[in-house]
Amino acid sequence: LQHLIDKANQCSNKHFISRMKVYEMESVLLAGISKREFLEKLIEHGWQIIYLTRTNKVKHNLSSYRAHQTAIFHTKVSLPPLSMEIDCFKFKHGILQLLNWEKEERELLDGIPYLELQYELHLENNLAHQLAVKTVLSYLDLPYINAITKHVKVLRGDLSEFITNYDEFVDTMLKCGYQKHLE
Repeated sequence: LQHLIDKANQCSNKHFISRMKVYEMESVLLAGISKREFLEKLIEHGWQIIYLTRTNKVKHNLSSYRAHQTAIFHTKVSLPPLSMEIDCFKFKHGILQLLNWEKEERELLDGIPYLELQYELHLENNLAHQLAVKTVLSYLDLPYINAITKHVKVLRGDLSEFITNYDEFVDTMLKCGYQKHLE
């Protein structure tokens, strides 16, 4: 906790951003405070929370799956499609883990002020970026600036084009009730 506060205080413009995921907060517990207490202490020190979610857990998990296979999490150049065989058993359990983390995050944030952004609404489509930036800057009470990004989506195209066991994958996702996430 003190490390983050110190880093923020060292910034000349006093605007420090840190990304944190609930599964990365285990070190907080080792420091002798709960995850909830950690968030509350950050807020006491003037921090504001922006909570980014993804509603399409299938594509979220696919994106992570590909990133871990290739060690490419972000890119500024379009990459050729990568054929992947999905371990459907592990994949569906990966989605369950994402759902469990989101449940824990929402419980931790209950009663704490935060701005929620949804990847699919605010970030997936480049046309939505300006509104997302305006929303965030307004929430943080900062002046508006235009946003530009050189990053391109790593995972693009029809799922059937790069999942080699697509039929098995779809069958598994349908059995799990994720049909709406296959589009």
